[in-house]
Amino acid sequence: MANPDTKNGSSYIFPIVIGILMFIIVFFIISTMDVNQLSMKIVAIFLFSAIAYGISLLCNYLLQIYSCHEVDTTLALKGAIPSGVCVFIGSIMSSISMCRIPIASLFAPLYMGSNEEPVQTNPTEGTVKVCHITNLTLEYAESKYKAMIGISWGFYTAIAMVVGMSIGGGISKNC
Repeated sequence: MANPDTKNGSSYIFPIVIGILMFIIVFFIISTMDVNQLSMKIVAIFLFSAIAYGISLLCNYLLQIYSCHEVDTTLALKGAIPSGVCVFIGSIMSSISMCRIPIASLFAPLYMGSNEEPVQTNPTEGTVKVCHITNLTLEYAESKYKAMIGISWGFYTAIAMVVGMSIGGGISKNC
């Protein structure tokens, strides 16, 4: 009796997605360009899509070796296309500030807290009142904490990568 294949074909997706997420966060932390410049967004969109396509292509080759015991290059190439397209769409969504707000608001308390500088109000009067004013705009948070934009872009890219690799793995696994 034949021994069925007991390997899970999607078990390779999540470590790769975590690696992509870490790469994106580090990319935005060490980036010297202004994140809101159009040229930076275009570079990030095409760079992340190309990296996703390459990683998906490599994973599809490995998936075919483990599942089919042979490699069909055309199926591997076709299977990598959904990852590149999904990451392209996810990166475009990440470049829109309205889409980054929900993700940034989840991580803002980790970065922004009571350590903001106190501001004195009415110093000309006899009483000086010290209060903490925190500017909670997305632009302020992303300019002060570069990891916040990396987390926002990384979230959408990671979700898109999971969707694209799941679709592409089904395409490339046809033996």
